[in-house]
Amino acid sequence: MKDATRRGSSHKQPADLSGIYRDVPVGLCFFDSELLYVHINDWLAVINGLSVEEHLGRTIGEVLPDVAVGVELLLRQVLETGKPVLDGTVEAETPAQPGVKRIFQHSYLPVKSDDDTIIGVTCVVQDITECAQAEKELNEREERLNLALDATSNGAWDWNIVTGEVKFSPQWFRSLGYEPGELAAHVSSWEKLVHPDDMPRLREVLKAHFEGKTESYEFENRLLTKSGEWRWNLDRGKVVERDGDGNPVRMVGTDSDITDRKRFQEQLQRQQSELAHMSRLSTMGEMVTGLAHELNQPLYAISNYVEGCLHLLRNGAAETGELIEVLEKSASQAQRAAEIIRRLRSFVGPREPRRSSTNINELIRTVVELVDFEIRRDSVSVRLELDERLPLMLADSIQIQQVLVNLVCNAVEAMLDNEPDTRVLTVATSLSEGRTIDVSVGDTGDGFPAETADTMFDAFFTTKPDGMGMGLTISRSIVEAHDGRLRAASNPDRGATFQFTLPVEGGWHDES
Repeated sequence: MKDATRRGSSHKQPADLSGIYRDVPVGLCFFDSELLYVHINDWLAVINGLSVEEHLGRTIGEVLPDVAVGVELLLRQVLETGKPVLDGTVEAETPAQPGVKRIFQHSYLPVKSDDDTIIGVTCVVQDITECAQAEKELNEREERLNLALDATSNGAWDWNIVTGEVKFSPQWFRSLGYEPGELAAHVSSWEKLVHPDDMPRLREVLKAHFEGKTESYEFENRLLTKSGEWRWNLDRGKVVERDGDGNPVRMVGTDSDITDRKRFQEQLQRQQSELAHMSRLSTMGEMVTGLAHELNQPLYAISNYVEGCLHLLRNGAAETGELIEVLEKSASQAQRAAEIIRRLRSFVGPREPRRSSTNINELIRTVVELVDFEIRRDSVSVRLELDERLPLMLADSIQIQQVLVNLVCNAVEAMLDNEPDTRVLTVATSLSEGRTIDVSVGDTGDGFPAETADTMFDAFFTTKPDGMGMGLTISRSIVEAHDGRLRAASNPDRGATFQFTLPVEGGWHDES
């Protein structure tokens, strides 16, 4: 080794730095203005594979010839400019671990004397191999995730709820027609794109998740694209970090464009509505005799009342009070006929599906009135076991009426082979513990084999010689579209019961 004293610098490193050099868990060394090692701590000396003494008074080229050229350039740059050079990285093998490449981060800081003269350079060396490897793996995972998101047309986001900052994936931008970074990385950018009609409900769902009422956040809403088109979007997310008080701090999630799916659902809903309309017309066709009878009764009564009035007037025997009474009866029968026609038009008329707060018990009574002629003609006794304290439900009343008409008519037909005094139709409602309304329609017929409990809901399955086999299929599709379930079972004694459930929506309804 060359004589360190002979080659030593005329400027000594300040003595009060020696303790720092010795104790910090990173590499530290000091080069003088001639680029000679003046001091080096044990950590860096071990990395270089030499003792501290073997460094002093020598150049970087004599100690580490493989990296000398690049390091010397940086050292001279600091000496000449007086400005630090930060974050330089070097990948190299070390004598301490031959054959293993490590990644080191170098920072070069100028050291000045009291008169502001640059007397040397302090070099800080950190082994960042593990950090660099972890960052590389993270980048690779992010790249794989972006590839997967690109393949599925999903966008991803990472939301700092406290600051409002959001990191959007490139696919999130592209799905809306923007280039990555074209919108500000803030939650306000997203809020401006949400359809105003969707925002109130969206905030409710988001608030429920923030408060821990739901495991995850999921909502369908419309977003405005760069071209001005509204696109349906499925937004899924989850709070992944909370502060000490349980307040949400960070949330991550994905967005999926579901516009095509929504359009398909709307088309399917229209087709189902048209099919249901045809089914209602078919049902009314089968009930035409009863409908004619229902209308003939009030029309016949009106005709008799009018004839009676004319007779009295022609004979000059009419009294005002008597005429008023007869005309009032006639008007009452006209109103009855009009109500029958109104119910029929409401039931069979084509219309767009429309949901509103509905009282299921009122629907059941309307249906019983609608099929009253068939019930009386076939000598069927009706039992209504209705819970009058049921809450309202959000439903399309005509569609639910259709389900009830199908089930009631099927029940009546199932009992035709019974003795008249044993034909009992039971319609019941109740509220389950799961907060759903249960509706059951039972008969005292012959029931059905257990193996047909599911197949009877298949399209075109029928036991009637002239049946379409679509009534139960349509009924099940209507119930399931209302987030309910329709099922059937044979009774323990005799007959069968069809039961469907509907979710509760709205306040309690009390008729008591």
